[in-house]
Amino acid sequence: MNQISESMREFLKDEELEIFDNRQHQFSQLANDEEIIVVINLYGEENLYIQTGAESAVLAFGQWRDEYDNSSEDIARLKADISHILNNESYVWTIINAPSFLVGYVYDHKVQYLPCTNLFDWDYSESKEFFTQIAEEEGQQSFLFWDPHHQQLEPSLFLM
Repeated sequence: MNQISESMREFLKDEELEIFDNRQHQFSQLANDEEIIVVINLYGEENLYIQTGAESAVLAFGQWRDEYDNSSEDIARLKADISHILNNESYVWTIINAPSFLVGYVYDHKVQYLPCTNLFDWDYSESKEFFTQIAEEEGQQSFLFWDPHHQQLEPSLFLM
């Protein structure tokens, strides 16, 4: 186990977890110091995944991914992002405009786009132009909350 895993296990001690490492056959590709911590979602469809190593961690929720290094600032940011998701203060917004899609992480009335899906380098400030294009091409949207029964969209951000 690595230091980030130890910190995450302590931070998530009140949650239902599953832990995977390279001792399990299906995860044999993980390095000796890597783990995958799964926070089981008892309310919705998607679990929260945290892959940790000695130098970094990756947080995954739905199609959203974010990377964190082992600095105290990034670990604090990782914990904050996890708290926001688990408390339904943030969510994942996916826009599908075949054949491409765009994944955003929404928190505090701001959208952070997943760079590998933001092929047009859209910025939140350019959203009207982007939304018009999506509407004209009959794009679809999905919103992923930890607990879908308590979702609160920010209507000014989205197509209706």
